[in-house]
Amino acid sequence: MERRNRSRRTAGDVELRATYAYLDARKARWMQILELATGNVSLEFRPDEAGEVFRRLESFGKIRRSKGVVHDLITIGDIEFVHYFEWDEPCLIAASETGTALLRKLVDSGSRSHAA
Repeated sequence: MERRNRSRRTAGDVELRATYAYLDARKARWMQILELATGNVSLEFRPDEAGEVFRRLESFGKIRRSKGVVHDLITIGDIEFVHYFEWDEPCLIAASETGTALLRKLVDSGSRSHAA
């Protein structure tokens, strides 16, 4: 997007730039954990990372998926996760402390393999 008058800046321009910078940085990152107010976590990842995320999840056990209208319920053994695909980016939300620990392990193993 080319600007016609570069000398004029508005607060909206600054906000847009900050938003674009965040999105650009987010696109470059491997999956990451977002801390939730409930004490659980959300595993945030890009759509192209979904195959890898679910492949890693399968290493913890068989995945069962229950389709919902707004989200899917993912179960591994007795551990439940909510799978959303919102704002063009998917996430898995842990429904328990055990699920939170599992998602943290998943991200730790992913960041080690991407660092090499």
